[in-house]
Amino acid sequence: MIVPDLPIVGLDVGQRNDYTAVAILNGPTLVALDRTRQQDYGDVVVRVAALLSRPDLAEAMVVIDETGVGIAVGDMLDKELRSMRKARQLVRVMITAGTLVSRVSDGFHVPKRDLVTATALALESGRLRIPTALPLAGTLVEELANFKVKISAGGHDSYGAGADWRDGNHDDMVLAVALVVWYRDRPQSSGKAWAF
Repeated sequence: MIVPDLPIVGLDVGQRNDYTAVAILNGPTLVALDRTRQQDYGDVVVRVAALLSRPDLAEAMVVIDETGVGIAVGDMLDKELRSMRKARQLVRVMITAGTLVSRVSDGFHVPKRDLVTATALALESGRLRIPTALPLAGTLVEELANFKVKISAGGHDSYGAGADWRDGNHDDMVLAVALVVWYRDRPQSSGKAWAF
């Protein structure tokens, strides 16, 4: 099921001195991309809360990657959104190496392969459009081009930017976009977990 044309904000929280990225999707079109070198997690919370104060984003869902430091930022953001009476708009995603999406009380555990696959399929089918005039569109396209899958001898898959994504390449915008695309296009289920 595709979520109606309500904006979705994706937030990939960076470790200290890495990038934190935000992507805003409305229907099939990315309407905003931004990233900043991470310095203060409180500033991230303030910036996202300010975004939701904009009239065009008043009903937007915020999908946050809570892997790593994201869980603490998610707690801070939840508290801020509760004070704004917008807590229902926060969806927490823990990115896993598993094969199953699990629904948890405040979000989802999602295999990275599902995020990547949703994004690739949306790009191929035209359900994800990246306007060239969008600031940072070129950087996103570069990140997408550098994003690779590695399959180990044991069959384990891992995903990241370039040959060694811990050495100079980034995937922060790819993940922010992947979060919003996956959330928009995710299958609906009444059960606790489902396989794709």
